[in-house]
Amino acid sequence: MSCPGNKISCQMKMRNSLWMATEEQEVFIYSLKDMCPLSQPQKRLSCPAVVTCLFHVPAGEQSLAKVFAGMSDGLVAVYTLVDDLPLDGETYLCSHTLNKTVFGLKDSDPRQRPYPVRSMALVSSGSQLWFSNGPGLLVIDTASLQAVRRLEPYKAPSSILSMTTSFSLWGEEAVWTLDDHSNTVLLYYAASYELCATYW
Repeated sequence: MSCPGNKISCQMKMRNSLWMATEEQEVFIYSLKDMCPLSQPQKRLSCPAVVTCLFHVPAGEQSLAKVFAGMSDGLVAVYTLVDDLPLDGETYLCSHTLNKTVFGLKDSDPRQRPYPVRSMALVSSGSQLWFSNGPGLLVIDTASLQAVRRLEPYKAPSSILSMTTSFSLWGEEAVWTLDDHSNTVLLYYAASYELCATYW
């Protein structure tokens, strides 16, 4: 699809819709029911920064579905969904504020740089969202949107590039991380936040 003037920064398919973020700090939501062509978006969202990753969190027993949009300046927008479309009035999570108020990082700390949010992973049956914050990880409760943990997998200048999850034969959930500097893969136990293995 040709998008003159709108360079795509990331995209996400969610059931019958496609979310496309552009470097013009907008997100377009298209219906995939008719698939082609993608003509008019169902909705357009304006964002305070370029969206660098999108992540869908399915509805829980007592919560609506959400989309988390990580941005180039460390912000995360949280959109609550009804019928796969976002309600008005998104919530914002600020990595800098969480690091300072919850985890005691000073403004002069190099971990407080405005790192782009590059990757996210849904953990613990959907109750937690882990998202990258430069060399560190922030863990958010998906229902309350409260920060519950900060992990320090890497040191600057490394920045987390990607994350994924898996389950062992014994049912233990793990989170795998990869950085962009040392090219090191780390394996964490999700339940205990314990670093289990390092792979070079």
